[in-house]
Amino acid sequence: MTARGLTAPPIFLFTDFGGDGPYVGQLKAAIHGIAPTLAVVDLCHDVAPFQVRPAAHLLAALLPYLPAGACVVAVVDPGVGTARRGVLLEADGFRLVGPDNGLLAIVAQRAKHAIWHYLPEPAAWGSATFHGRDWFGPVAARLQDGQHIDLRPADDQDQPEGMSWSTDWNRIIYIDGYGNAMTGLRADGFGVEDVLLLRDAVEIRHARTFEEALPGEPFWFANSCGLAELAVNRGHAARQLGLAVGQRFDIRRHAHAGQGTT
Repeated sequence: MTARGLTAPPIFLFTDFGGDGPYVGQLKAAIHGIAPTLAVVDLCHDVAPFQVRPAAHLLAALLPYLPAGACVVAVVDPGVGTARRGVLLEADGFRLVGPDNGLLAIVAQRAKHAIWHYLPEPAAWGSATFHGRDWFGPVAARLQDGQHIDLRPADDQDQPEGMSWSTDWNRIIYIDGYGNAMTGLRADGFGVEDVLLLRDAVEIRHARTFEEALPGEPFWFANSCGLAELAVNRGHAARQLGLAVGQRFDIRRHAHAGQGTT
């Protein structure tokens, strides 16, 4: 509970754990054991396993749709158990807890106000291979519950990983269950006459909605998270176009300023 007696904003979970198996449940149990009144919400658990940079762009696109004051436990962490650090990012009224591997970096770069903190070392009793359950989840629970955590502020000489990454990225970052492929480019940097170019010079033109394209026709559109997304009307774009997370594409622009695609 907050000081005013109101329930604290929820914790959202963003992981590559997948929907099956015990891992999401264990993470929720660890949070519940510390702060049983907090709501815990599944944001996304099917991001591409181990692929940190695509996940960083997806997380940044999803964050603006969460309630003010929310905390995100973000775990895409192929380096779990190594010397990589744990971080807390405070960004425009949100808190994000996760590994220092770039996963939170795009959020930080796009934020108007971003403050980084390094987490205290994980408890000695915890697992070296499940920091989501034994480190990040508990830290988030304590923070949202108003408990004290010994944090160390980051300084200019010791910045977290990923802060040199471009905030827009001409790669596929997520493929949903329909086969639609989100990109790491924000759609507001495009014009409707711009064309996306896949390997072998496949040209993907814009449509505002699915029904503006013919059945079986590929197109790109501005999706509900503000990203440029590839789709096929009544089809499966990933199969039809041979798409995969991390795949690069090019852009043919129609005489207007573009975005970075490093």
